[in-house]
Amino acid sequence: MSSDPLRKAQKEYRKGRYTRVLSQLEPLALSYRDSHLFYYLMGTSCLFTGDIGGASTYLRRAEQLNFRHSPTQAALAAVHVRRGETDKAVQLYLDILGREPGDRLALKALSFLKSNSDPERLLALVNSGGISALYPKPSWLSRLASRSGGLLLAAAFFAVFGLYVLPLTVRAIRDVPPSRAGMDGFQLTSTERDNPVMAAGSFEFLLTEKEAVSSFERAKRLFSAWNDEAALVEINRILLSNAASSIKNKAETLRGFIREPDFTNVKERYSYSDVIRSPNLFEGVAVLWKGQASNLREGEGGPAFDFLVGYHEKKTLDGIVPVSFQIPVRVSPGAPLEILGRIRLSAAGFRIEGIAVHELRGETP
Repeated sequence: MSSDPLRKAQKEYRKGRYTRVLSQLEPLALSYRDSHLFYYLMGTSCLFTGDIGGASTYLRRAEQLNFRHSPTQAALAAVHVRRGETDKAVQLYLDILGREPGDRLALKALSFLKSNSDPERLLALVNSGGISALYPKPSWLSRLASRSGGLLLAAAFFAVFGLYVLPLTVRAIRDVPPSRAGMDGFQLTSTERDNPVMAAGSFEFLLTEKEAVSSFERAKRLFSAWNDEAALVEINRILLSNAASSIKNKAETLRGFIREPDFTNVKERYSYSDVIRSPNLFEGVAVLWKGQASNLREGEGGPAFDFLVGYHEKKTLDGIVPVSFQIPVRVSPGAPLEILGRIRLSAAGFRIEGIAVHELRGETP
């Protein structure tokens, strides 16, 4: 539908207007958190504008959602080439050819890498923008480029422009988060500010009057800044404390507006050691942890396993946490993984309710 923001962005993408794609789609990550097309458009647009870190993040999520999509893998391969990781790029191109033996871009890319195997020459091509020949282009641009050498020169010019000028514009746009409306309903009344704590009871956290008000205001600030996980920690602190019941009710209501996490929107990265010190404080909080899966088995809706936190490089083991998914996902035992999930309390302490999993392929997210 023409009114669908994703379809509108796709039209801009086909016209090569990558900064428009980024500015239009960036605020909609929550709405399209399970859309392969969203992450592919964002990832390739970042690639064309020179934001390689953003390209890697979005394209890896796109690959997770559709690992058989050749353009996604080709774009990821181009990221590896730009980073000098040609061995990883070659493996992705071979994966594509394993499914589609006649894939032109994969064949072209392998020939390109063979002809430019010298690291200095490859670096020069990256700096000049010549590496953009490996980017998966919108189909109509590819057809136009094949008709005229002049158009190829123009495409090269715009690729260089995109690599060095447009990234500044993209970063400026993406550094301004959209505002969150509706915060007026979470103002503390004068009565709540005068009597913010309860006089008696058993609580995990004992807050002074000043601390109770400060914790609630901090939760609001974090929520307004889209730092939902840190906001949720403050909300939990309030709910586990001697804060007044009316303040707890407002905190509980605010909790209901916490957005669904994905690999791109978790700002606060809490570690295993953070959680193990006070699991109750992190109930429902999303974590992004690296490690390995062990004792893989089938659960009710998806796989379950013991996650060896911190063992992705087989050097240190921070701890072992049970993980379960309610949806089918691919989990490779023994492979370095990054999992996204929410902390849930259990009789043994805590477990992880899995949301998504990503195989690291030896790179740092």
